[in-house]
Amino acid sequence: MTGFVRLAAIAAALALTAAAQGDTQPGLTVQMGEVWIFHVENGQPAGARKAAEGDAPGEGELKISLGSSLGTTMTIVNNSPTAYNYHAFVTSRRGGKGSRTSVCTLMNNGRMAFENWPQPIPAIRIADFTPAKDGEMGCQ
Repeated sequence: MTGFVRLAAIAAALALTAAAQGDTQPGLTVQMGEVWIFHVENGQPAGARKAAEGDAPGEGELKISLGSSLGTTMTIVNNSPTAYNYHAFVTSRRGGKGSRTSVCTLMNNGRMAFENWPQPIPAIRIADFTPAKDGEMGCQ
């Protein structure tokens, strides 16, 4: 079996496993206590990898964490040249549909954004990133 065929077989098996577990929603799900680094590709988080303590997002990357401070706090550092609007969903599992919650525009060039909810939240799924217009800041 060639490397490409083997890789394709593994990818197909992973896709079937995800579908069987209900992981069909686009985006990145961040569980309480996790930290991830990713970039945006075609409007969705891509190339996601768990961050080690002290890791910073590289050029064009974003870093997201979900912690239990004053309820639940999500922190995102956007180290890309593009400011983004996006959607966030409160969920209890990876790939779950969840309930949409309001979030604000992510400023660009290494700036940090905070979102806070007074209740404990097991996970947040982020998806549907669109470039914000110059100077546009809003919460939706």
